[in-house]
Amino acid sequence: NSAWSSLDNLAFFIGPAFAALLLGLGSLELAFVLNALTFGFVAIVLLRLPANRPNQAAASESGDEAGAPAKSGVRQALGPLARPIAGLALINAADGFVFGGLGVITVVLAVDVFQVGEAGTGLLNAAIGVGGIVGALVAGSLVLRRQLGPPLLIGALVLAAGTAVIGLVVSFPVALLAIAVASTGALVLEIVATTLLQRIVPDAVRGRALGIVETVSVTAYAAGSFIVPVLGAGQPGFVLVASGVVMAIAGVGAVALLGRYAIVEPVLDPRARVLAEVEMFAGLQPARIEAALRAARIVAMQPDEVIIRQGDPADNFYVIAEGEVEVTQTAAEDPTARVLRRLGRGQFFGEIGLLSRVPRTATVTAVSGGSLVVLGKEEFLQLVSAGSGLTYGLLNFHRGTISGAGAAELTTDTGG
Repeated sequence: NSAWSSLDNLAFFIGPAFAALLLGLGSLELAFVLNALTFGFVAIVLLRLPANRPNQAAASESGDEAGAPAKSGVRQALGPLARPIAGLALINAADGFVFGGLGVITVVLAVDVFQVGEAGTGLLNAAIGVGGIVGALVAGSLVLRRQLGPPLLIGALVLAAGTAVIGLVVSFPVALLAIAVASTGALVLEIVATTLLQRIVPDAVRGRALGIVETVSVTAYAAGSFIVPVLGAGQPGFVLVASGVVMAIAGVGAVALLGRYAIVEPVLDPRARVLAEVEMFAGLQPARIEAALRAARIVAMQPDEVIIRQGDPADNFYVIAEGEVEVTQTAAEDPTARVLRRLGRGQFFGEIGLLSRVPRTATVTAVSGGSLVVLGKEEFLQLVSAGSGLTYGLLNFHRGTISGAGAAELTTDTGG
């Protein structure tokens, strides 16, 4: 989200400069034609994107639980989340209204208030772009927090303060700084709100929830772009201060509506947290671990149940939450199963086949009843790719090259 917004604001900053260059070297018609061609290129790129991720498409076709929310309807899936989604819609509406008005009233400010002409409008817009880049970078670190309520409120208050200051100052350089600060707050708010939406709403209906929130936001942006400049034509200072107050109130209201979704970490099955306790994953960013926890499934196992069978395709990664399993292996010349070892809580298996892209090299059977944390192939590979050298670390773990509890015993495969 942070990278996306950084690119967006770089484009906002660079685009007008490039347009000015085109107009200087060519004509208005040429500038519009080249701009149209860029949208044509983007359209071609979008047409080539897959409609579904492979695992989501398979789930929908097979009628698995993962595809159920989309079939059961938006109302049923989003009903329990009505309050937090309303909070996100509120903050996005206020942000859109204030920032939409701020983007247009810069003309009034430059010409009538600060009397710096059309060049001043360009400088104010450039300050918006610079502030947006700063906000995207700041938000990149804030969204790694498990508690996103405070960053959301801070973004709203910074936007509110910057907007109010623009309406109060008489110095153009100070106004440039203030509008950059307001833009920084707006981008922090936008990125944190987007991250919250992604955390709160299930995958299958996230597009619909995003559609609701974005529709409210764009409508408010259009309204602000019209109403704020019209009201500000006579008293821009008063309108901007009032807009800042509205933004601050909306920030407090949104955090209140979000409730536990913004204040405490997401609700997860306690058994799934054993995945975060795997020593190999200790250096990964919290956001990566949380994404894996959300993607993981809890599967019960019964005594003597075969979890994976030697020779089968590798599809999942497993961490034992409760119980024990036994790892056995047979050789071509000797069909008798040879016991390699037993694994208990917190230990994992199934990674070798996924990392090496080979069939299962051993059979894993439940010794007792219990439960497993199961991570699909795609989600597991995304998780291990987030850590430098983690793939090689997992492979070498079974060769005894990593010291630590239990590592000395692992001189052979454990079921990958």
